[in-house]
Amino acid sequence: MKDITFDDLSNIANKVELKPNIDAGDDDILGAKAESFSVQYCKIDGFEWTSGIPEENGTYYIRAAFSGEEIDGVTYAPCFSNVVTLEIIVPVFVESVVIVDANGEETTAETMEFGDVIELSAEVDPENADETSVTWNVTGGDCIVLYKDEDCTQELSSQEEIEKGTSIYVKALDKIGEATITVTTVGNNPDGEQENATCVITVVKPSVPVLGVAITDGEEPVSEDGVSLECGETITLNAVVSPEDADETKVVWSVTDGDCVKLYADEDCTEELAPDDQIESGQPVYVKALDDAGEATVTATTVGVTSDELPVSASCVIIVKKPVVPVSGVVIQKGDTAVTSESLKSGEVVALKATVSPVGADETKVVWGVSEGAGVKLYVDEDCTEGLSSTVAVASGTTIYVKASENAGEATITVTSVGFDADGNAKTATCTISVTKEDNTQPNETDKTDETDKTDETDKTDETDKTDETEETTKPEETTKPEESSKPAEPDNKGMIWVKEEVDGNSVWFGIDNTKGFFKGGSRFWVRWLNKEANKAEYDKYYAQLDEEHKKAVEDNKLWLFLVGMTDSDGKEYTEFPYDIDLYVELGKDWDNNDIIVVYIIENKDEPQKVSFVTGVDTPDGKKDFVKIELHHFSPYAIYDKADAKAVEESKPVEESKPTEESKPTEDSKQTDPTPTTGDSVNLIFLFLTMSVTAIVVLLCYGRKRRLIK
Repeated sequence: MKDITFDDLSNIANKVELKPNIDAGDDDILGAKAESFSVQYCKIDGFEWTSGIPEENGTYYIRAAFSGEEIDGVTYAPCFSNVVTLEIIVPVFVESVVIVDANGEETTAETMEFGDVIELSAEVDPENADETSVTWNVTGGDCIVLYKDEDCTQELSSQEEIEKGTSIYVKALDKIGEATITVTTVGNNPDGEQENATCVITVVKPSVPVLGVAITDGEEPVSEDGVSLECGETITLNAVVSPEDADETKVVWSVTDGDCVKLYADEDCTEELAPDDQIESGQPVYVKALDDAGEATVTATTVGVTSDELPVSASCVIIVKKPVVPVSGVVIQKGDTAVTSESLKSGEVVALKATVSPVGADETKVVWGVSEGAGVKLYVDEDCTEGLSSTVAVASGTTIYVKASENAGEATITVTSVGFDADGNAKTATCTISVTKEDNTQPNETDKTDETDKTDETDKTDETDKTDETEETTKPEETTKPEESSKPAEPDNKGMIWVKEEVDGNSVWFGIDNTKGFFKGGSRFWVRWLNKEANKAEYDKYYAQLDEEHKKAVEDNKLWLFLVGMTDSDGKEYTEFPYDIDLYVELGKDWDNNDIIVVYIIENKDEPQKVSFVTGVDTPDGKKDFVKIELHHFSPYAIYDKADAKAVEESKPVEESKPTEESKPTEDSKQTDPTPTTGDSVNLIFLFLTMSVTAIVVLLCYGRKRRLIK
């Protein structure tokens, strides 16, 4: 057997199984069976021969071995070739490659906005592979460019080999699109092939977050106080998202806190909005009030989010009211017949009623009042035992009993509607009641003394009539307004409810703060000023209850007594407040703003109220100055200008003061301000009363003297 030589020992470096090339010489049979030989190796410092491929670097003995076999009937024994010494370096092949981001995390997809730059690199496994370089290239789109530097000035070529772990930079162009980055190993895997990895880059426009949303009624934002609708009425609302170029400008609408409205997508209100319907910014929705009164909150919420990843909402309160049916008129009737005048004899009673039209008006109650001084009184019962107060509202059609006193005279009954007409004014009706005194005395010709007495009585009657006429001329002129001024609790745009009351012949504004909405729609704000002459009984009643310390502290008779209240739509008075409510009272400029005292009049001890002076308050007549009173409850109240210490020491209660020459009004003391100066009015009345009494005494004396002369 000849020596065995190897065809290409260098193939060991490529892990290709070696096949011996046997020089068989004359032994053709053995040469023909060369595939029966295998390669064996043994480390030079080892003792074991192994078939296969070396796994470690080192110096090896290499030989060819024949295992022995039968060839053409001849059995050959195992044999070996000569030994060759060879230095073998075992190769390290590439197994895989991945793309990682700047945080070292593997990535297969990235989203970028216009102008963004991200950092990528390639990691080759194993790290000790014989070849770890890679190449980068872009396919599928022209929306990105690869660079070798962070400043993106050195563009990377697709054929350029980059060592593993070296960063490359991807810059997004101003173009929406998608591209694929592929990294490929320069070295091969054990199969002789290259490894690669990809990352898909999506380029989008820069994100524009939502900043806000507003609900508008047309082009104007809805009022912070909400929107009022009547049952069946529809309003168009829009939700406008800002900015206009936000990534997402749609909104969803919802209704909470009430079931009195519904939302629709069409003007005919046939397509109801679902809670998840997305509506474009500015697209109208239609809010329809249902048949029940109430309140509900309509909310628009953005689908898009802010930079904090939160949606934005805007809300609008919808107040649904029953359709307003205003009062068109009121008449006073006797039976079913309208009357404007009625004649009664002393002690006689007539039944009257007031009818408000239309029957379906929102408010059909009325308030009855009668002028003072004629001896006519109003009662709620036929027996005339229960009097009717001028502050109590009664239903339309309620029978009221008018009773004449024993004195002759004339009175005017006024009925005022609690409800208002379309212009916001109360409707009134009047009936003049004429009372005649029944004379049962018969003349006696034979009784001169009786005749004289009758003459005296006639004279006295004449004098009394004259005195009545004189007193009539001294009374303040009756106001045509009802004794009780009222105003529906409909606040102005600042939440104030205003009413104007006649005080001693002057108009004075009163306001109540309803910014918190405690007083509901349909209620009536009323003020009743007690005049010392026109309302003497009530005035004296409350004045008697006023503590002496307050009576003595009044300066120049500047003392007012008044009743104030709020009546709900059922005619019931508000009596308790959940918090203090501010009442505004306009005073004359002759009052000292620093010395104004307000007390709540009660039996045991009057309750002082907290007051302050405010200027420039907006009213229906422009800006005015007011005393602001923090009310804890309604009626009755006294307000006065406190005198200085010396005046208090010297003064007596207002009721005990008597008119003097010094108390008469002079030219210098006449008021120039339109609001009342209470002291002047009281002094004038005292003067008139003094003159009247003097005239009566003179006339009586003259009549007596004339009879004696006869």
